[in-house]
Amino acid sequence: MKYRCLTENEFAAVLQEHQTGFPDKISLSSTFAATSNQMKHLVENIRRRDAELSACLGHINEKLDVLIRLLAADEHGLPDHPSHAVSLSASGIAFHGKDELPVGSILEIKLMMFPSYVSVLTYGTVVNCQRDEEGGPDFPHRVSADFSHIQEEDRELVVKHVLQKQAQMLREANKSLPNPK
Repeated sequence: MKYRCLTENEFAAVLQEHQTGFPDKISLSSTFAATSNQMKHLVENIRRRDAELSACLGHINEKLDVLIRLLAADEHGLPDHPSHAVSLSASGIAFHGKDELPVGSILEIKLMMFPSYVSVLTYGTVVNCQRDEEGGPDFPHRVSADFSHIQEEDRELVVKHVLQKQAQMLREANKSLPNPK
């Protein structure tokens, strides 16, 4: 995850650029992921008719996914491994940050979600920022932001990611329970 504060003028310029310009590589990453989700039923139909063609299409899709993820990570300096523990939902994010951010600040937020490596670019408004020693000396502030501008496809990817993480946590919790006989 990376974030930066924007002034009102910077935010207006960024929104204008997104409406008129070619999407950047991080937006392409989320577009690729959304398109892959939309194609699932088509690929399943092809798999039933021609397993080799389906496998070939799957490998091509994987290659494109890897390429766009590498481009997005490289362009935006996103890490190839989790760097921040965040609390993520369809409506916002909370994380530990270095700086105290005033409520109402506008943030540009770049997320790389693991293990899918899907990148999302969104904008949020700080709704809370307080000192929290849990983040340690490097990240002493707990920041909460509501997403103010997020593409619907990106929101769906965030929701999918959150549901996958919750399912993973439930599976791990179930493994640690004693096995009834």
